[in-house]
Amino acid sequence: MNMGRTSPSQHTKRRTADTVSRCIVHGLIGLLLAASTATAEPAHHPLNLTFFYPLGTNQDPDITTNFRLSLVYGRVGAVRGVDLNAGVSIIQRDLSGLQATLLYSQVGGEFRGIAATGLVNYFQSDSRGLQLAGLANVDRGHFAGLQYAGLFNYVGDGLSGVQLTSVYNSSQGDGGFLQIATVANMNEGSFGGVQFGGLNFTGARLTGAQLGLVNVATETHGFQGGLVNFAGEAHGLQIAPLNIIRRDHGVPIGLINIDEENGTADWITFGSSFAAINTGVRTTVNRFYSMLTVGSGDLQGDIEEAVFLTWNYGYAIPLSKAVSIDVDLGFAHIIPESSEDPDLNDELHFALQARALAEVRFSRKVAVFAGGGVSSVYSEYSSNATQKTEALVVAGVSIF
Repeated sequence: MNMGRTSPSQHTKRRTADTVSRCIVHGLIGLLLAASTATAEPAHHPLNLTFFYPLGTNQDPDITTNFRLSLVYGRVGAVRGVDLNAGVSIIQRDLSGLQATLLYSQVGGEFRGIAATGLVNYFQSDSRGLQLAGLANVDRGHFAGLQYAGLFNYVGDGLSGVQLTSVYNSSQGDGGFLQIATVANMNEGSFGGVQFGGLNFTGARLTGAQLGLVNVATETHGFQGGLVNFAGEAHGLQIAPLNIIRRDHGVPIGLINIDEENGTADWITFGSSFAAINTGVRTTVNRFYSMLTVGSGDLQGDIEEAVFLTWNYGYAIPLSKAVSIDVDLGFAHIIPESSEDPDLNDELHFALQARALAEVRFSRKVAVFAGGGVSSVYSEYSSNATQKTEALVVAGVSIF
């Protein structure tokens, strides 16, 4: 009998014991590692009073609190409730509730509620609610609600609401609903709503309206009204003395309308029974045309020597490829030569016109037109003006 050899059953038991030991050791190591990497939840203190952090009721910058009052400089992790600060406020994570700060407020996480600051509000994540600042509101994330600032409002990832300021509004993403600024409203993405300011800019699609001195949009679906309108592609209505469009699918109403792809511009000269000779420019977009002319020779007024500044706007109705009927309405500002005769009218006055003209195009560069209508001449710019309506005869030539 061999006493030095291990039986199969003993060998199996030993292997099982080794396996159990290894499992226990690995488990203990895993627990130690998990314990070493675990992060404790921030402490919660319902009330926090601070003179100048860390001089206050507690020195932990990560705490959450429901009420915080700081005099010079306060710093906490999060506030859910009321936050009052006489100087500078720093909140590292979220703010939910009401905040009032004299100088500067900074929130690192999400904001929900009302924030009023004497100088600057700065939010590093998404925000929702009401923001009031003496100088500026700055939001790095998306903002939904109302912003009002003395100088400017900025949103880094899209606006859903209202921006009001005396100088400048900016939204870097897609935006809506309302921007109002004295100097400029800038929206880098698409915008749905109304922009009202000196300069209005939408970098992508505008669905709504721009009202200002200068309006700019890559694509419009709605209305632009101002002194100058610019659009890459326009669908809708534009009203301004100057409209400049790359491609227009709508109606531009202005003294001069320029469509780089589909529009035309030609020089026109014509005579009429109202003003002897007139010359100027005609711009046409989608058969809507504008004639801006200067004329001389008053054939209906008291004084023959006069200058006429006339704008006619209308639509060309095609009858064939070369023939159209042009119908329009017009306004003429009349500047007569001064006279010492009290019986002659040398006051600045005006006339309203309605015309229908037949136009025949001989080539791309040459056309002739003739027709008639009526002109109503008012003796002065006042409610006491007298009116005289007479027939109007017109004939002229168009040269590109």
